[in-house]
Amino acid sequence: MKKVFFALVILLLVAGCQSQFMTGGKVYYQSGQYDKAIEQFKKAIEAEPNNYAAYLWLGKAYSQKKMWEEAAKMYAKAMEINKEKALKEMKNDPMKPNPYWYTYDQAARHYMKKKEFQKAFDYNEKALKLANDKETKFNSLIMKGAILTNMGKADEAEKYYDEAIKIDPDNPEPYRLLGHQYLTNEDYENAAKYFEIAAEKSQNNTNILLLLAASYLNAKKFDKAIDTYKKILSSGVEDGLVYLNLGNAYREAGKEKEAIEPYLKALKLLKEKNDKNVEVVYTNLGYIYYDLKMYDKCIELLSEAIKVNPNNCNFYLLIYNSYVAKKDTKNAKIYMKKYENCSGEK
Repeated sequence: MKKVFFALVILLLVAGCQSQFMTGGKVYYQSGQYDKAIEQFKKAIEAEPNNYAAYLWLGKAYSQKKMWEEAAKMYAKAMEINKEKALKEMKNDPMKPNPYWYTYDQAARHYMKKKEFQKAFDYNEKALKLANDKETKFNSLIMKGAILTNMGKADEAEKYYDEAIKIDPDNPEPYRLLGHQYLTNEDYENAAKYFEIAAEKSQNNTNILLLLAASYLNAKKFDKAIDTYKKILSSGVEDGLVYLNLGNAYREAGKEKEAIEPYLKALKLLKEKNDKNVEVVYTNLGYIYYDLKMYDKCIELLSEAIKVNPNNCNFYLLIYNSYVAKKDTKNAKIYMKKYENCSGEK
């Protein structure tokens, strides 16, 4: 009888330690003291190695410290011990967002940034299984599409973007990502179609409008590109590249006179930033002055451009052509010689 009583006391003491460690760990977890929580949950596991709940809580504590791999291993161990109970607890956790979903989602994003797409895919699969509300499912579907796109599986990605649209048709993100996918594949018509929707649903977000304008420009819908770049600039944006592309749109549309003003603004803003695209502006604007027979303007502009880059051979050639058009043989010969001696690309 004494032996039985002694054994019962030992069991009660062990159970008491387990309970103490779990309770202590949860208290530390709830107060944001995750290192101490980890210590307590580890002790709970030492006291009872088959306590699946201790592994789940340890994983959650690791997750709060952004230790995604360690957290995922603890969840896997919990499911190894008791898959049915562990999975049920993981799916039904009342916190928003679901902490187990969050671990897998963040792990997927972490590996996406590192361009380890297969690992990102695997973690995203786990996240999708735990997505228990519209928001988490939407985010997981968007992430899945982005991962598949980066894995070169654009057709599969589109299916998940479409699913995300069904969940939240007013969210611009899946439309933006679809547009970007088509833009990357040089399908500019479809890219523009999706960016149009994304722009509308985002209330004309500037970054989306920039992508839309680029799609129009590449699709040779120059008037639409012009209108979109104007809309961006009218919102208060002062960016040299936007003015450059507006000038390009006017030029491609055959409206060379209208291109001059945006090119001049682009020149001013890009020079202030020492942006290498300033040479593109000099060249394009130089060609416009030449085509419009504004030869003196062309010579003046490109003489300034040579100071920026004396190895750009196009500058000398355009000046030469301008002097030829002016029938100034002497200066034409000088600049042909400079062109021939130019060490840059011809």
